[in-house]
Amino acid sequence: VKLSAEVCDLSEDMRSAMDKGARGVIALLSQALENGRENHCLTFCGEPLQQAQVLYALWLGANLQAKISRSFEPLENALAHVKNIIATPAV
Repeated sequence: VKLSAEVCDLSEDMRSAMDKGARGVIALLSQALENGRENHCLTFCGEPLQQAQVLYALWLGANLQAKISRSFEPLENALAHVKNIIATPAV
């Protein structure tokens, strides 16, 4: 996270590799969201892929802010937000 933007500016090969990795994580997250919705374990608005992209960007930003502030608060706030936008059925 800390050097990803700089690395992407310096090396097209590294940028491509990082993009491939990010797309892989997003695809796995999207599939997990879709499975959760189909199994009635998760509820959320929108399409799974769109939610996965937003969640990945939220995590990335929160991780960077946590590094900058040397605090877990950005990550805790991101998790709290995720719990608001993705719900599990009441038991």
